[in-house]
Amino acid sequence: MHLLLTFLIGFLSAASFYLLLSPHMIRFMFGTLLFANTINLLIFLMGRLREGMPPIIPEDQVLMDVAANPLPQALVLTAIVIGFAFFSFTCMTILRLHKTSQTINVLRIRRRRDSE
Repeated sequence: MHLLLTFLIGFLSAASFYLLLSPHMIRFMFGTLLFANTINLLIFLMGRLREGMPPIIPEDQVLMDVAANPLPQALVLTAIVIGFAFFSFTCMTILRLHKTSQTINVLRIRRRRDSE
């Protein structure tokens, strides 16, 4: 399971970097979204995946070696909120860019700026 998720993280990070390097802002936006989800998956993978074990241990039991770690789960929830906020900010920035320059292609914006 861990090996499969490791390869999935590698593939998703490569795809997100490909999208982030694109001159089109929509692809950049989806690249940031994919990169945020890849980081969430990486944090979740570091938290010792266990099936059927509760993350909260009762006071009378010691299950530290078999129980899931609740800290990565809390970090993933926080990262989801931060990723959504960053995605919303990116969407609004792209809308503002389109409104002012009538395009979302970075290369066209640079050519237009250099010609002026």
